[in-house]
Amino acid sequence: MTANVMEAEVQQCKDAGMDGFIPKPFKQEELVAAIEQAIG
Repeated sequence: MTANVMEAEVQQCKDAGMDGFIPKPFKQEELVAAIEQAIG
């Protein structure tokens, strides 16, 4: 989770090995969906 939303920053996070990306502010549904995806 990050406050950064620029496309270059998103790509840096993905390049660093992050499985997902949730920018702040986020909706509860987005967070729950990301957690569900991460735990399979």
